[in-house]
Amino acid sequence: MKMNETSYKVFCLVARYLNNAPCAINKELIDMVTGGDKDSEERAFSALLAELLGVDSTRSQEEKQMFREYFLPMVKKLNPEEYEANAYLKAIPFKEGKIGAWEIKLDKYSAYEGFVYDNPTVYFDGKVVPRIGFFDREYSYPAIYENGREWMLITPNEIRTMASPVSRAKGRVLTFGLGLGYYAFSVSEKSEVETVTIVERDGNAIELFKEIILPYVKNKNKINIVKSDAFEYMESGKTRDFDTIFVDLWHDPSDGVELYKKAKSYERMNPEACYDYWIEDSIKLYL
Repeated sequence: MKMNETSYKVFCLVARYLNNAPCAINKELIDMVTGGDKDSEERAFSALLAELLGVDSTRSQEEKQMFREYFLPMVKKLNPEEYEANAYLKAIPFKEGKIGAWEIKLDKYSAYEGFVYDNPTVYFDGKVVPRIGFFDREYSYPAIYENGREWMLITPNEIRTMASPVSRAKGRVLTFGLGLGYYAFSVSEKSEVETVTIVERDGNAIELFKEIILPYVKNKNKINIVKSDAFEYMESGKTRDFDTIFVDLWHDPSDGVELYKKAKSYERMNPEACYDYWIEDSIKLYL
């Protein structure tokens, strides 16, 4: 579904904020609006974000409606303890290190820094609302970089956008793309999952996973890693051996559209399998 004109405008405004000034809203500004009332921080953040992006809900009916229909439902104050209690994050004692072109780091969100925390909410009429979250304190998360380029993060966004694919996984699971192994770890925890086969073409990424992540995976006996190009593996027909297939080969929707369409074309090789694609709902907005 194509987003409507207002949604496109809001997405452009929010992208500008996220790319250029995600820390523009801080505790001082929030306290100025709320008077220290923690229960009103979400609305205060929405109002400050709208003002920052030039949307004045007191100026015109159109902007008042935009604030009400987009900015208010867009923003959510998240509980950092909910994510810090995640089984994967509790199990893996992340330490910064480097293997070849890959580097593990601990990045952070500052208090009241805005970030995407889930897939957008899509309505039947073309209305699409991005989902921006914030914490009221600093929050650290593991990240992997390739040659200095951010590749894979375990942030609230990754945790939430993988929740549905993880919940549907069963039987013999195949996943394309390793990253930090969050999906593989999570599905290996499920009793209804028999095996987890990971297809990854980069040997350094595999070695990094084996050294830093795999030793702490309780059900590591379920996991098998295949060093191969994803599309060569799909073309080989080996996907017929699996019940669940998950594809995570892109960094974000901007580089995911063509890879997504190509991967979808290989569903014909195993039409009986359950297929999932990371951030599929977001990618579909760009088709």
